[in-house]
Amino acid sequence: MIRKALKSDADAIADVINESNYLAYRSIIPGKYFKHPVVTREEILSDMEKMVFYVYEVKGEIVGVAAIHPVPNEGVGIVRWVCTP
Repeated sequence: MIRKALKSDADAIADVINESNYLAYRSIIPGKYFKHPVVTREEILSDMEKMVFYVYEVKGEIVGVAAIHPVPNEGVGIVRWVCTP
């Protein structure tokens, strides 16, 4: 099920983004440049003030995340996150 994210989802959102980033990039970005975790709960909560987050749940567990940053007065948005581990 896809639904709009709640602030109470911030920990799970950060987990999905961090795990997805880790799995996708750990072997191609040199260790001295690789940041893990890439986001914190606090950063997600701050981003939720500016962006619209959606989560994909399977059996009550968040397994996917997407976020769109609306561009004011343009009627469009910038895709910020699309992650699933």
